[in-house]
Amino acid sequence: MSQRSNAARAAHRLARSFQSILHVGCLLALGACAAAESAGGLGLSGGDGGQHDVVLATVDSSAETPPAGADIGALCGRDTDCASSFCVGGVCCDSACTGSCLTCAAATNLGHCQPAAAGSDPRNDCPDDGTATCGRDGFCDGTGTCRHYPAGTTCRPAACAGSSLTATATCDGAGACVVMAAQSCAPFVCAAATATCKSTCAGDADCVAPSTCQGGSCGLKSVGTACGAAGECASGVCAQGVCCSVACDGVCRSCALSGSRGMCTVIPTGQESKGTCAAPAICSAGSCGGLRGEYFWSQDLTNTALVRTDATVDFDWGQGSPDPSIGVDNFSVRWTGTVTPRFSETYTFYTNADDGTRLWINGQLLIDDWTVHAPRQMQGTITLQAGQPVSLKLEYFEQAMGAVVQLRWSSTSEAKAVIPTSALHP
Repeated sequence: MSQRSNAARAAHRLARSFQSILHVGCLLALGACAAAESAGGLGLSGGDGGQHDVVLATVDSSAETPPAGADIGALCGRDTDCASSFCVGGVCCDSACTGSCLTCAAATNLGHCQPAAAGSDPRNDCPDDGTATCGRDGFCDGTGTCRHYPAGTTCRPAACAGSSLTATATCDGAGACVVMAAQSCAPFVCAAATATCKSTCAGDADCVAPSTCQGGSCGLKSVGTACGAAGECASGVCAQGVCCSVACDGVCRSCALSGSRGMCTVIPTGQESKGTCAAPAICSAGSCGGLRGEYFWSQDLTNTALVRTDATVDFDWGQGSPDPSIGVDNFSVRWTGTVTPRFSETYTFYTNADDGTRLWINGQLLIDDWTVHAPRQMQGTITLQAGQPVSLKLEYFEQAMGAVVQLRWSSTSEAKAVIPTSALHP
């Protein structure tokens, strides 16, 4: 072999030694080193005088190609440079190291294939799938696979849907976006602008029906407040259009009386039953009562003017009329209903009228005084049973001047008096 060839071999061996010295430094500029290696590598040049200097230069093209066989961890440019036949990432490696997130260039273990450090991606193996997917985040996880977005990463923002709030969804660290079940904001609404449940209110629009805004807070309506259904009331009772403290569905009782709204109160005697009795009806001591009165524009009980319930028949209209819709003279009235005695006795019924009256009790005509006259009393008797209602019909007409009509009764145990509302029913 020629001296030139021997010199080339010696220079190659010296260059390999120099590679080992500079290895760590070259890793910082791996690309440059690999380029130098590809161009001829680290070499030696010298003159005929026999003195050799170590320099980064291109080996003379006339020299023989250096033999293969670099050790694991040595810099390389191609597989044939390495004894292992694996040049990976510019370093002679102990294997092909072809999996994702693997490296042979770890500073602490050069030339040995191992997982790339967490947070790195030396070969660009890991794409970034985006936070919404909770998938890969663009880096290795230190175990030889691509890392998922870590647990707690927001994958879906909080949002409102009607009066419900779906909280912020977060990644579980294993590639899944964990969405929480929607929660109700009731009695407040969900504020879409901030994706939060409101905690105060400025008006009913800030509350979920049937709750209303009361003093800055949403809640069901308090006792005495107008309502349309029981669900609107904190008490759970809506009676006569008012939130009531208790159920109030008995006859002649109401939660809507002035001065006692929200409290179930007996309707005063003589007032309308407010729908608690068969209409039309009047209340008397907590019971339905009165008589149905049909008023006519004529003396002969024709041409109906109005119909109402009268608590009793005890009228003295003088020179006036029963109602503005009726003239002061030439009118008539028919009262019908039932009367219930308290005692099993013979009762006397009385009419005191100006002008004529006719009275039927239990279908029997007791008084027939259908003439024009000044006020006078007429009477008739009938035996009745305690607690047994019987039919009652009273007809009256007024011709001119004063207008008076009264209906009374009496018995052995019942003092003479106007028949009370409690004994009458329309």
